[in-house]
Amino acid sequence: MKKKSAVILTALMVLATLPAVAAQAHPGDQVTVTTEPLVQHFDMDANPDGSTVGWTTLVRKADNLRAVVHATDLKPGGLYTFWWVVIPPGGAIPDDAFIAGGGSTVVGRSGSATLVMGARAGDESIEGFLVDFQPLDQDLATAEVHVEIAYHGQAEDAGDQLDLWRSDFWTGSACPVAFGLNPGGIPGDFNPIGQPHCPVYITSVHQG
Repeated sequence: MKKKSAVILTALMVLATLPAVAAQAHPGDQVTVTTEPLVQHFDMDANPDGSTVGWTTLVRKADNLRAVVHATDLKPGGLYTFWWVVIPPGGAIPDDAFIAGGGSTVVGRSGSATLVMGARAGDESIEGFLVDFQPLDQDLATAEVHVEIAYHGQAEDAGDQLDLWRSDFWTGSACPVAFGLNPGGIPGDFNPIGQPHCPVYITSVHQG
């Protein structure tokens, strides 16, 4: 409970400082602050939804990104990971994207989670997936920035693999059986769009 309270307090402190950060920025700092909804694109039954289940506030600077994420309607006891997906103008996922973890949480009884994320220019993408992603070396002012949330399964089912579930977006009891990395997962044809990873069905998009 103390850890959760600390995360929420940190998020509120970041939100409180955003107007001051923007006001004190010099023209060359390229600071922008935007808030966008978190949208549930499909649920665990693979049915389209499209409901708003929270929000993200993104702070862009020339050399870094920060975000405060607040998500609701999550599964209590579920392990969720939070991801940066940054795409340059004219680029596409996955080949041109920077993709890296921003944090993880086991959701409490409220079904809500609040998280603070950060990324800096020069950071490397996650490795070990089917394709190679790009480092964060693009123009952060014009890039399209997604915050995406992946559901890995119920934490109580992770056993001694909980840290592994937290480390990627393709491992967990709710994730497809793909390229042999998740022998305990769900069938690979679960996802209607054929994604070979854990259900990433909550996304917030900040246009450049």
